[in-house]
Amino acid sequence: MANQHFVGLWAGDSRIYRLRDGRIEMLTEDHSAVAEYVLAGKMTWDEADQHPQSNAITRAVGVGEDLQIDKVRGDTEPGDRFLICSDGLTKYATFKVLEDMLGGTPLETVGDRLIQFALDGGGADNITAVVVDVM
Repeated sequence: MANQHFVGLWAGDSRIYRLRDGRIEMLTEDHSAVAEYVLAGKMTWDEADQHPQSNAITRAVGVGEDLQIDKVRGDTEPGDRFLICSDGLTKYATFKVLEDMLGGTPLETVGDRLIQFALDGGGADNITAVVVDVM
């Protein structure tokens, strides 16, 4: 079997997560003012999502003349599950919630379940969740 890999591109505060062996990992970093606090070790991503300045993004599609896009790449293994989502989900779903739902919900229903969780939490922003399983 050939080595399998993924590539993700992003700008702003949408995120890519990978669930592997029951543990979740955020593969992207938000382009936001509070991200600098997280990267400096002053708060966690879950805390940053609740910070009053969490929506102050420093990059976004359609803002400014030159868009800077970041890239992440890595290996995949059978059983990996990826979540691509907007901040409308992560405002309500902590790392633990994401880990539990991604690990315990079938592919056919996990996206709807994640979106309903955010809606039940208040759903004040657009909510997007795309889940991909690696076979």
